[in-house]
Amino acid sequence: MLLRKMMVVTIGMVLLFVAVPSTLKAQDSACAVSLNGESAEDYLARGQHYANDLLDTPCALADFSAAIELDASLVDAYIGRARLYMETDAYDLALADLDAAYQLDPQNATVLALRGRVYAGPNAVDTLGGPFLNLYLGYTGYGDDYLSAINDLDQAVGLDPNNIEVILAYGDFYGINEDYESAISQYSIAIDLYPDDPRGYYYRAFAYLKIARAISSDRTLTPEVSDDLNRVVELAPDSRWGIYAQGFLLDMHGDFPAAIDEYERGTQLYPNDAAMHYRMAYAITAMIFGRPLERGSNERGLVAMARAVELAPYSTLYWVRQGFMVVTLDIDFTLALTDHQHALEISPDFPPALLNLAGLHTFSQQYRDCEQSAAYLDDVLFIYGPERVRAVQEFKDFEATFAQRCIESAGPEMVDVGSPLYPSGSIYTLGIRPLMLENVPGSPSGMVVCSPGTESTVVRTAQNPDDGLTYVYLQCDGGEGWILETLLR
Repeated sequence: MLLRKMMVVTIGMVLLFVAVPSTLKAQDSACAVSLNGESAEDYLARGQHYANDLLDTPCALADFSAAIELDASLVDAYIGRARLYMETDAYDLALADLDAAYQLDPQNATVLALRGRVYAGPNAVDTLGGPFLNLYLGYTGYGDDYLSAINDLDQAVGLDPNNIEVILAYGDFYGINEDYESAISQYSIAIDLYPDDPRGYYYRAFAYLKIARAISSDRTLTPEVSDDLNRVVELAPDSRWGIYAQGFLLDMHGDFPAAIDEYERGTQLYPNDAAMHYRMAYAITAMIFGRPLERGSNERGLVAMARAVELAPYSTLYWVRQGFMVVTLDIDFTLALTDHQHALEISPDFPPALLNLAGLHTFSQQYRDCEQSAAYLDDVLFIYGPERVRAVQEFKDFEATFAQRCIESAGPEMVDVGSPLYPSGSIYTLGIRPLMLENVPGSPSGMVVCSPGTESTVVRTAQNPDDGLTYVYLQCDGGEGWILETLLR
């Protein structure tokens, strides 16, 4: 029997939920062979082989843990396990291991560099799904302890300035803080010192891309971006970085099916790499927004995300992301509450989960509770504290927005407008994604779900005088309500 777990996220006017199984293990039977009579160093060596060569998340984790159990002073075992936790975005667990490693060896530049990265937060340089997508996948303010990050990174530079982990970590720090020129300088240093390491080229490409996207929304890749990503593919076509780079290049050139196939090739090469399965699921989710994908892509994305969670069930953020993805691709509201409670069982003070619960109690007619929503947001602000200025401001903005939208309203007086695309009485056929209709245009006070592949009838097209946007009122198999006209195109 599967215990269902809930996740809720909101994107703009859309409320998302998820259900996932709990009968997942962090270790496969294939890697449960004990090295009887062997030393902690033997487990460490095998764990490094699993982690670096086979990209086998659960097996590497099991061996690093066994090494630590046999010898709690083995710094490299803590580093190896912390890397796995970072790859799967279990930053709280990574921080605990890096703190332990630091206590054992406070002069270890790699430990300081990695801990500085954890303090800074997940690297958003190569996450290009748009602000809402990245936000609700759990990036908001996660980490965001910049003073601690700077302290560790500066110490690491003083100890070993040519350590590639130190150089890349500082580049990532600049990227997280949107100083892309400085990030490019750091990645260029890494390339000069380590020309055969694909990571410098990979992250520099996305720093270049962030600068280009700030100037223009044109999807055409600049020569700097293309050259760096192609260099990654040349250096290591079958590595994690090579597959990420090739998949992204195919995506940007408009060959979405080939991009998905490339990510799936990675999951076939490394079936136990949680990060690879997640990258495939994330890519499919990002592609689906505003782009037509072949039928069946939804299922491939869901399978990939489920496998990522299976391989790394300790990652609370993976559960959050699965919540976003499953509901984006296959909406199911009924299991929302129990799923989200499970996320908080793993990490009771996890800000993205608390934010999503606030969204549940704001945007869901079934679970609407304005006081509870405000309480969850207050919890988030308390967790972060006033020193994390950016995170606090973002959550204060959410608090104000949620409070406004949590008030029941009859809505504005809509002004009918003509629409050659959606005339009254016409039939609109849904694609591979469900549609979310609002009871009140521009201020969700309850949602109606229209099933994928079904037909809906256009009742009227009207403009909301409050925001100046055009909405379409549809009748579908799930009921009737408003949706932004641009979301139908």
